[in-house]
Amino acid sequence: MKRTTDRTLLGNLLLERNLISQGDLEQAITLQKSTQQQLGKILVAQKLVTRKDISRILNVQRKLRATLLTTLLSFAPLAIQGCAGISVASTEVETALSVARQSQALVSISLQPQSQQVAAGHSVTLNVSALGSAPLRYQWTRNGEPIPNAVTASLTLTRTTEADSGVYAVTVSNDEGSQQSAPADIKVLVDRSATLTWEPPGRREDGSRLQIEHIKGYRIYHSSEDGLQDASYDVAADDQSLTLDNLPRGIHYFAVTAVDVNELESSLSNVIEKRIF
Repeated sequence: MKRTTDRTLLGNLLLERNLISQGDLEQAITLQKSTQQQLGKILVAQKLVTRKDISRILNVQRKLRATLLTTLLSFAPLAIQGCAGISVASTEVETALSVARQSQALVSISLQPQSQQVAAGHSVTLNVSALGSAPLRYQWTRNGEPIPNAVTASLTLTRTTEADSGVYAVTVSNDEGSQQSAPADIKVLVDRSATLTWEPPGRREDGSRLQIEHIKGYRIYHSSEDGLQDASYDVAADDQSLTLDNLPRGIHYFAVTAVDVNELESSLSNVIEKRIF
């Protein structure tokens, strides 16, 4: 895979609308490499475009779903092996109530919370069962710190993120005593990758047949909702997939074009998105 440095989705759209020249774009990209600044900010600072121009182009990126299809672009399955987006217990659930640890205990925990793994963005629930004279009170903790309003026999974490990973426990008490549960390790698995696949186009935009040997390669465009991601990647003609890793949190957009042997580039495919939690 070869990453292109002279073509980006933002730059491509600015060129198509004759808002900048190819030379201006290449100079701005060279400056971007040395300063790590956003391409849009460099172009505005050089007074090549206005902030309004950049805002309008970013809006176009978000509306690319209406673009005519030239290739079929789709995600490879994003399921996490061994997890598939569903929390699973790391130990077998107890099938019978445990014997109280101390015969003198006025509160005893009969079912301990279980360690689990969960895919980011999904929910996971911890449960505890206890014996003792009423009323029983509960307080859950994460890494030893009390969790506000976590005062029932179950604790549900919704739309989990990596920050929810940690060691959880619960203290059960009544008016005569208390007991703390065994620790339960919650591990949130964050999928920061996107695997893209597509099919080679069979026809050109004018309807004429496109032979497979006339395709030089493909160009994948990548942008993000906050505008911080703006890049393109070139892949060879015999490849119909690309995996991007270590994506930051947020919504990411992807589209693909085909490039023929004469360097003619097709229109953008449909745009797909993925949220990184």
